[in-house]
Amino acid sequence: MITIVADFLKESHRPILRDIAEKNHRRIEFYDTPEEARTHLQETEILFAKDTGLIKDAPRLKWNCTPNAGADEYCRPGVLPDHVLLTNSSGAYGVTISEHIIMVILELLRCRKEYAQIISEKRWIRYLPVRSIHGSRIAIIGTGDLGTEAARRLKAFSPAVITGVNRRGRRPDEVYDRIIQKDKLNLILKDTDIVVMCLPGGEATYHYLDEKAIACLPRHAIVINVGRGSNIDQKALIAALNEGRIAGAALDVFEEEPIPGND
Repeated sequence: MITIVADFLKESHRPILRDIAEKNHRRIEFYDTPEEARTHLQETEILFAKDTGLIKDAPRLKWNCTPNAGADEYCRPGVLPDHVLLTNSSGAYGVTISEHIIMVILELLRCRKEYAQIISEKRWIRYLPVRSIHGSRIAIIGTGDLGTEAARRLKAFSPAVITGVNRRGRRPDEVYDRIIQKDKLNLILKDTDIVVMCLPGGEATYHYLDEKAIACLPRHAIVINVGRGSNIDQKALIAALNEGRIAGAALDVFEEEPIPGND
């Protein structure tokens, strides 16, 4: 039995998946919510779902597939039995997330939020101090699928340099002008205009961009995070924004999710 718990599937996806299941002599069931699936997991051997809480209700589970790129929540003690295979969906989000990165960079550099406010108030104000990706110095922290897809698109804007930051200091793609390791990060941040964070979660990447690293950034720098909320010391980032020590940030992920209403 294959069980898929996903409210984002289109109807056109289901016959394709049913055909694949039948060719492999498997039954397949679809559910939109974890609540609908929870009482139907006794025979499930393959589970595709975001909710880690469903694992304990599937005693015959052999393979857990997460639709997320990151799998750190499954690696916590007691979540996944030792005999269960775990796969993630890394590589599935490069295009859409890289387009998101381009969007928020342009929003920040071109003062889109401010201009939208001006337009909504029916005011006529021109010449806010906009900037360009062209000629900018960009650091992409995490050179996997998300980082590299973003680098390819950013390259078309003719930045001055795209620096990749990874564990090995090796260049995974020619789109990067140079690659450095973490121990050199603070040295380049003082000459960086745009920081893009594309890291997974875990102890090795916890507060990768910490208070000291944020303090190295110039006042006009912007920070984009599409990796994990834990990658950035969020309190230090907020302090830097409030004190005008950096120009802006666009966060797709947060240390506490969902964000508290009074944040």
